Amino acid sequence: TEDGLPRRAVLSLPSGKAAKDLRFTAYGEENGRTVLRRIEIHHLLPSERGMVTTLEFTAYKPRSLPENLFDPKHARTLP
Repeated sequence: TEDGLPRRAVLSLPSGKAAKDLRFTAYGEENGRTVLRRIEIHHLLPSERGMVTTLEFTAYKPRSLPENLFDPKHARTLP
């Protein structure tokens, strides 16, 4: 997109089959930073097909995260 913000992502099962289609539908500003306000999750598996879950983020609270949180090598060791 022109603003460089993500608009969509697809989550897949280990088999490679698409399971969820995430649509980032609203952004806003909070404390001078661009933040995500709404995600629509479109469920793609046959047992959930047609279902949509909407998550709305109304406030953000800064906090520390472990350095390896987004490192795939450590994903299974996190709680």
